[in-house]
Amino acid sequence: MKQMPWVCIAVLTFCAAAVAYAYTASEEDFVCPVDGTEFKAWVTNSGYQSGQRLDLKPLGALVAPWDIPVCPSCHCPVVQLTFEGLELDDLRRVILSDAFQGSVEGNSPYYLIGRYLELTGEGPEAKAWCFLQASWQVEDQPERYRHCLMRVQQYLAQAIADGPEPADHDPSSEGDRATLRFLDAEILRLLGRYEEAKSRFVTLRESLPAIEPGFGPLIDFELELIASKDASPHECP
Repeated sequence: MKQMPWVCIAVLTFCAAAVAYAYTASEEDFVCPVDGTEFKAWVTNSGYQSGQRLDLKPLGALVAPWDIPVCPSCHCPVVQLTFEGLELDDLRRVILSDAFQGSVEGNSPYYLIGRYLELTGEGPEAKAWCFLQASWQVEDQPERYRHCLMRVQQYLAQAIADGPEPADHDPSSEGDRATLRFLDAEILRLLGRYEEAKSRFVTLRESLPAIEPGFGPLIDFELELIASKDASPHECP
């Protein structure tokens, strides 16, 4: 049995890398780090990305987001080790809390990770990324989908507000900051908040010479969707 501890997603990376393999998955054995429950779950091994949506969801021969095992007993999401220094007692305290357990019913694995990050005080970018991926998992459930998008927008707005002023920001990171702003406006469009989305896109386009000109065609497409009052997800042109 694999003893697979919790991974804390500490850094938001708004880039989805293509994988040069077809989609594959396998059923594996896991042991929950919280209560020791042994269980089997399907995990993603590889996938091939051929495109991307405006909300950053990768498209192709893959599952997006990748599968995450969840303990059937305490509902702890169990993923591969990339986080060191975690106190197991702290993990148990959060996972077994009423606040976390009250979020379990009907929600996706990535939503549960997002709740964990909320309860442990992680930064807004990490929380936005988790709830964004959670939204991809519930696109066929309008209420849950909208709820996830609202969480994403909340934390993106906080991350943007908390970020450094452009004059003090590392120029090499301006593209990342522009992506935060682009995604923030895209989420507003998906929420049907068209005037707010339009204002954000227009403001972002005005700053393009100082950051990333590659956003120009995407913003033009977004403005066309807003003019049509189209709140559905779309592939990048």
